Amino acid sequence: MSALTEVRHVLPAIRVPTPVIHRTGDVRVKIGAGRAPAAAIPGAR
Repeated sequence: MSALTEVRHVLPAIRVPTPVIHRTGDVRVKIGAGRAPAAAIPGAR
């Protein structure tokens, strides 16, 4: 169910520190799937 949730449109509105957690070596979800949301959050590191 969480894979069907779409939040990309709200990411630029985030103005607080937000952890984006993704496991290296995940065979089902590529690392880019974790990096893309982080890149859309202003000031994210």
